[in-house]
Amino acid sequence: MTAEERLATLERRLERVSYHNRCLSVALGLVAGALVVTWALGSVTPPAQAASVRQRELRARRFVVQGADGEIRATLGMTEAGSGLTLCDAAGRTRAVLDVNADGPWLTLLDETGAPRVVLDIASGRPSVKFMGEASDVLWSAP
Repeated sequence: MTAEERLATLERRLERVSYHNRCLSVALGLVAGALVVTWALGSVTPPAQAASVRQRELRARRFVVQGADGEIRATLGMTEAGSGLTLCDAAGRTRAVLDVNADGPWLTLLDETGAPRVVLDIASGRPSVKFMGEASDVLWSAP
């Protein structure tokens, strides 16, 4: 092999190495650009979402909690007269109601048939307690 042949071989190898180097540089630039875009998009939150994160609150007129079986277990929200919380048993029957209206707060505990059994309320600033029978008749109350 003459010196000119060896020089030509080295030039071809140098061209291939330079070509591969350019390809690797372009690929590295694309990966770096993709990482920068991903970081930038991940760190920017929409204004409405940013306000929600800052305030640490969620606003709605009604919240419904469902069990794994799809039955409603609880609701929290606005009622016609004020605001209320309803708690249900595993069968979806209402068992407890806490409501606040213009007259004041009241709590009703219901049996499995839906009949009120205990009622606590503060109507017009006066607290009262009622224990009810199966026919919704008052068994005991104070005052």
